[in-house]
Amino acid sequence: VFGTHLILEEERRRFRATADQLEKQRAEAQEEVDDLINALRRERDLGDEEIIFLKAQLRGISATKYETEDKVDNLGKENEQLKEDLKKETYKRKKLKERFLQLQELVNDENVVLLKEVEKRDEEIEALKEDIADVQDKLTEAEAEKEKANDKEDRILEECEKLNGQVDEL
Repeated sequence: VFGTHLILEEERRRFRATADQLEKQRAEAQEEVDDLINALRRERDLGDEEIIFLKAQLRGISATKYETEDKVDNLGKENEQLKEDLKKETYKRKKLKERFLQLQELVNDENVVLLKEVEKRDEEIEALKEDIADVQDKLTEAEAEKEKANDKEDRILEECEKLNGQVDEL
């Protein structure tokens, strides 16, 4: 019974370790998502700064009309490219968010299963503890009965000795 108790305790520890590992994986996935979001924000900020710088340059340049139109065309193309890049990054972000939510749901489902398993094991352990207590009570009762039997045997032996003494006298 004690060996079974130890095995159940070990299984309980393993289940808790698995639950902790899944929580750690969920936290790591959240960190990855946060890192990607921060990277997208940095890229967006860099793009915004570059556009502001180019606009300031255009105001300050007293170049020919051709050069100015060329720069405007280039900025327009760059702006379109940035819009395309933004669309791609937004799509990537959306997919990452969907994947994160899937992983989070998976982790939550697994946690529920593991918690139910731990509760089941806890119930089994409690039942075993009760069985152990019952066996211990019975053992205590048996030891008390054995002690009574030993006392009774000692009294009978004393009586026999007395009777043997009386028989010897007769």
